[in-house]
Amino acid sequence: MSCQCGYVFATSHQLAGSAAARLRDTADLFSAREALSIAFQAVSELKGGVVRWMAIVVLLQLLPMALVGPSPKTPREIGTLAVCALLSAWVSYGLARTALAGVRGEGVDFQRALLSPKTFGSILLAVFVTTVPILIGLVLFVAPGVYLFLTWSQIGFLILDGRARHVDALRASEQLTRDRRLEIFMAMIVPIVLQLPAQVLESWVPVGGSVVSPGFLLFLVSTIWQMLLITYGTWVSAVVYQMLLNHRREPPI
Repeated sequence: MSCQCGYVFATSHQLAGSAAARLRDTADLFSAREALSIAFQAVSELKGGVVRWMAIVVLLQLLPMALVGPSPKTPREIGTLAVCALLSAWVSYGLARTALAGVRGEGVDFQRALLSPKTFGSILLAVFVTTVPILIGLVLFVAPGVYLFLTWSQIGFLILDGRARHVDALRASEQLTRDRRLEIFMAMIVPIVLQLPAQVLESWVPVGGSVVSPGFLLFLVSTIWQMLLITYGTWVSAVVYQMLLNHRREPPI
């Protein structure tokens, strides 16, 4: 049996001291700092599982480059890139659902990453509907686009969690993020900012050469660092979503 916030009571006695226990007990606190701390502990608890997680992320990032190269030109290459992008999104949302189960203390089972076509289609529809308004807001005034992005930032998790179906996730996300957008922004921006040093270094040092060349070593270290941060960012998003559920006073969506 589970509560409206998603926790499974049958496993609650096993969570003492874990990231899931900390998250469950934050009913009176919503803090970007706490969300980042809990997500860090949750990733640390993955132990060997973090290697499999990073391997999946690396595969998704390298697959498009291996198949079509950095600059697709022909219709076939563009089509291949589009298919790879859909595959990447499908697995990314599946990993997000896996992370959500992890922060709830249900364990990390990578089979959860296999989304049904119906669930993935619902997410794509909701994302498609929100993309144009967000882009318009970013192009015209920036701030409105960021505001809309934060307002609709939880649509994926709401659909993955079975609390919304498709476009109704927009309204559900607006309710869930109300008065919490600044804290959401502060939590979600940290993993992105931490990736910048590696990207800057890559632009300074030529990539390539032998396995002992500075360029290759930089590429290796930078790739591992960015994969770790992508993993961490996924868990931060899952923790933020669960904290929002913990603090919601409205009736269940």
